[in-house]
Amino acid sequence: TTEADLVLVATRDAVDYDIDLFRRRLTQGPYAAAMHLAWRVESAEGFLSNFVGNDRLPAALGTTKDLNTDDRTLIEFGFGRSVGDRGRFDLNQLIAFSRGAGTHRPSHVLGTVNWREVELNRWHDPSYELSPLETDEQVRSRAEFTNLYDGDNFAGALSLWEKEPFAPVNSTELSRIAEVLAEAGREDAIPLVDRLRPQEPTEADALLARVRLRQQRYADSAAALERALVRYQADPRPDMNVMGHALDTAASLARIDHRLAPHIFDLLSKPFSTGQWGDTRKIYRIHVAHAGEGCGPRTVAALRAMEPDFPWAYDLLKVRRQCYAAAHVGALAKRANEEWKEFTDAEPQSLSPR
Repeated sequence: TTEADLVLVATRDAVDYDIDLFRRRLTQGPYAAAMHLAWRVESAEGFLSNFVGNDRLPAALGTTKDLNTDDRTLIEFGFGRSVGDRGRFDLNQLIAFSRGAGTHRPSHVLGTVNWREVELNRWHDPSYELSPLETDEQVRSRAEFTNLYDGDNFAGALSLWEKEPFAPVNSTELSRIAEVLAEAGREDAIPLVDRLRPQEPTEADALLARVRLRQQRYADSAAALERALVRYQADPRPDMNVMGHALDTAASLARIDHRLAPHIFDLLSKPFSTGQWGDTRKIYRIHVAHAGEGCGPRTVAALRAMEPDFPWAYDLLKVRRQCYAAAHVGALAKRANEEWKEFTDAEPQSLSPR
């Protein structure tokens, strides 16, 4: 599944949402782990924050005599026709309609729900659009923070959070607040990292590495980064954004202290779990090797690993051309020079030199 996917549940009998049962199950390993991994929420309210519409929503949308059956899968074909065409179906329109129709909560709830906390859990997801009529400042702050974070504006997200602080209601918010603090080199990121560690140790070490990098504690940063990257080779669960930023930490350490580059290069030589950041990892190997040794043997090996479908990016093609020429690798050097010329000849003319 991906963001904004919907699950349609059809039953002959009404579904009871037993909140006390939910809470008990969330104290048990399989249920708690599954919900954390799928949605990065950890409470009954977090579960309900993904609820879109109850059994009255179909009638509110309009009735039809046509039935969806195993032989006539009308719903599936309807969704199939909308693939690639966002104009046909918009999740936020459906959510707004459901709220307007009063169908946005389960019809049969047993037990007590903190509905405001349900609402707060929703806004770590950038797929949701904030209504201009929203008056809850906590909701508005969370939605704006999420959008700033999603746009890699960590300074803006931190500034907003400091002006309008909010306590994280799920592990997604916990990780993001820790990361914007880490990017600023703030020591108060560490307690949040420690809270995250029991569930996401790989992610926690990646964030710790970022804090120490910004604090210019490079040996400590490298040690935390090593733990994160080694564990990431077997652990598919960490947030991909956090681990992508860990690759930036790796490149920064290699540029700052060339002595660290060979070991970081080796750490990036093994694939991450489930192939995450596949080609990106290989590209960072090039950056790390080049930062540490220029056109040395590690750089040439990293460049060769990207052949024959080498990425067409200015900086990478430039390093490839220079290093293959310096290494006298014959046909590869010739090809690198030709493709560099083809790339630069096709570029729009710049008003300033690169």
